[in-house]
Amino acid sequence: MEMILTWWQSNRRDFPWRRTTDPFRLLVAEMLLQRSRSGSVTQIYLDLFNRWPTPQELARADVSEIENLIRPLGLMSRATKIKAVADAWIARDTPPTNSKDLQELPGVGPYSANATSIAMSWDAEPCVDSVSIRVFRRYLGDQESDESDLHVA
Repeated sequence: MEMILTWWQSNRRDFPWRRTTDPFRLLVAEMLLQRSRSGSVTQIYLDLFNRWPTPQELARADVSEIENLIRPLGLMSRATKIKAVADAWIARDTPPTNSKDLQELPGVGPYSANATSIAMSWDAEPCVDSVSIRVFRRYLGDQESDESDLHVA
């Protein structure tokens, strides 16, 4: 495991969501990253938060504006989900502070909630995605298997 962490220290890519401590931005990043390459999400993430820097401003946006911005990623239903999360976020008395709170937001499942919670150093269940599984399988020499036998997000 130390070998993987050492490799990551010298080869990791710099993404804007890795430089924030704002749980709302982290959650939206998780939503944008679903079924999208991180390199494709970077500029859209930056554009989205340059245009609507707070949950309050994003909640006031038209879904069609959000759709236009995220169109290059496909999966246009994400625009509605992002808007619904912004609406629910500002409707709360206090911002979410754990995975359970995040999962109470519309369209937020266990993986996104836990990934956001881990990034915030909140208590969370470990989450493993298919990319992580491929890395560990290659590291352990198990290149024959696929993810179909595992329960991943």
